[in-house]
Order: sequence, then C-alpha cells, then structure tokens
Amino acid sequence: MKKSRFDVIASSYEEAIRRFPNARTDEKWIMEKLALKPDDRVFEFAAGTGYLTLKIAPLVKEIVAQDISSTTLEISKRKAEELDIKNIVYYHELDPKWPKAEDNSFDKVVCLGGFHHIYDQVGAVQNAYRILKKGGILVIGDFADCSPVQRYFDEVIHEHTATGHKALFLTKSRMINIGRICNFSETHVERMDVPFVFSSEQEIGLFYQLVHALNQSQEEVLQDIKRYMGVKKEGEKYIVPMAYVYAYYKK
Repeated sequence: MKKSRFDVIASSYEEAIRRFPNARTDEKWIMEKLALKPDDRVFEFAAGTGYLTLKIAPLVKEIVAQDISSTTLEISKRKAEELDIKNIVYYHELDPKWPKAEDNSFDKVVCLGGFHHIYDQVGAVQNAYRILKKGGILVIGDFADCSPVQRYFDEVIHEHTATGHKALFLTKSRMINIGRICNFSETHVERMDVPFVFSSEQEIGLFYQLVHALNQSQEEVLQDIKRYMGVKKEGEKYIVPMAYVYAYYKK
C-alpha cells in the first residue's frame, strides 16, 4: 500500500511538537466551544499524532481518534500509554465518513488541522451530523483560504516536501453553507489570525522545517515564513500569525 503524506512526515512532525509543545495555540477556540463534560463521548477525525486527542481525553468519558494514517495513530497511542491515558479508542479508517460509527452515538465531534485534506467535506460533515446525538456539537478548525498561510502551503510546502501538498482550504462562506446543507440547527463561523509562539527566530525556522518535513535549511524556512506570514516580536516572544477559519455546528 502506498504511504500517505501523513505516514511519511509523521516522525518529523511529532519531533516539532515534542520540541516546541507550546508553539501551537490553535486548539483554544475549539476547546472553549466544545464545552466538554465528564460524561461526553467524543469523535475526532483526522486526529493525527494526538495533539488535540490528548488534551481532550482527560476531560471526557471516551474519545475515538480516527485517522487515515496508522503511523500517526501509533505515535498518539504511544504517548497516551506514557501518560497512562486509557479512554482513547484508536480507529484507523481511510474513509472520513466512518462507516462503522453508529447513528446518534456521540456528544461531540471535532477536527483540528486535518479538514483541508478531506476532499468530500460535505460528506464528512453529513456523517458527523449522523453520528451526533440531538443537541450534539461539531467543531472544526483549519487554515483559511485566500490567506498568507494558503499561499505558503501552495507555493512553498507543495514544492519542498517529498509528497507535495494538496488541500481544500476553508472559507467562512463554505463553512456556513456546509452547515445549512447538512441541516444543523445552529452554525457559527469565525476567521482569525492565530498566534504561533516561539522564543527565537531560530525556533521558527526549525519548527516549520520539521512540522512540514521540508527539504530546506532552517534559514530558508525562516525567510519564507517572514515573506508569507511575517514575524512579530512581542516582548520576549516571536509570533507567527496563522490564518484560521473555525466553525461551530449544533445538531
């Protein structure tokens, strides 16, 4: 079987997260909107190496972590074992429609950072609706289309990784209309710049080199980040603003 992009870059990506565990802040909006409860059953699709999974798991009864990459799920599972977290069910599934998930069986469904890799986005959200209980919540967060981030992915990352990069990035209009098409009773969508936070410019070059498994030097990566997103210095911190679209849906 041909390896996916995620199998190929998994180790490099996880090394970036390990070295810079506080760089990302893109989960904060999602965690607030999920309003997690101890009895919640949560389904996370495109769960990756467990960045969000391991933040949610201690707060809920159970979380099912689905991904198309067995490599990323193995990394997540290993981290959960190290933390003695036992309420995660790992689900290797190539189809984001999750044919094995039962109707009306989850309180919350979530996706952070992987939605732009799903080509049938309406189908994925329809199936999130299907598996949610009445009153259940779906929250999605991902990179914004027509933004510096989108251009960086399309013009740099696609050209400087072994796998290339194909994506359908998010717009407010598309996410609003997906909510309508899928018959959610409530939809709320926001676009915002999310700060990725570092202690030096050198950290920025290394983080983005690793997280995307780029075949560039750290200095080349840093210069591209400055060219596309820009770097702001706030006190002792260096900030890279990343354009995101977040969507909240209630069944």
